[in-house]
Amino acid sequence: MNKRHYTDQQLLDHIDGLRVLPMETLRQSPADLERLNVLLKIQKVLSSAHLEAPSAQFTARVMSRLHQSVEKPGVSYRNGIWLLMGVLVAVFVMAGMLSGGFFDSFSGQLPGKVMPIPGESFKLQLPEISWSGKVILEIIVVINVALALFMLDRAVLRPYFLRRRLMHH
Repeated sequence: MNKRHYTDQQLLDHIDGLRVLPMETLRQSPADLERLNVLLKIQKVLSSAHLEAPSAQFTARVMSRLHQSVEKPGVSYRNGIWLLMGVLVAVFVMAGMLSGGFFDSFSGQLPGKVMPIPGESFKLQLPEISWSGKVILEIIVVINVALALFMLDRAVLRPYFLRRRLMHH
C-alpha cells in the first residue's frame, strides 16, 4: 500500500523535532518513509551549505556609486558608423545593379507538386510559383534600407541626443 499518512509539513516538523511521529506508522507506509528520507537528504545538503557574506565595505561602495549613470552595452559609436556605411554601400551597389538591369534576365518557375493526402482519395495540386531576380533584389534593397535606418538610429542619433541631453543637465 503506497498511501501516505503524513504531509510534507508534518514530516518536516518531525525532522525539526517539533513533532514526534510513531515509527511503526512510518514503517507501514513506504511512501512516507521514502519521502522522509528525501527530506532528510535535502535538509543535510541545505545545512552543509554556508552563506557567503559580502565584504565590510560593500554597502558603502554601493551607496557611493548611486549617483553614477549606468552605461548600456551596445555598438560603439565608431563601429556603428562603419556598419552603417557598409549597409549604405550595399544598398547603393544593389540599387545600381537593379537600375542597370543586371537581374532582369534572372527568372524562373518553381514547379508545382502533386501531394497525396493520407487517408483521402484526392491529391492536392500545389501551384507553380514564378520568381524574378529583379523582384528578389528589390526586396533585399528594402530590407537593407530598413537595416540602415535602424543602424542610423542606434549608432548616430541615440548617442548624439544622449550626449546633448547630458550636456544640458
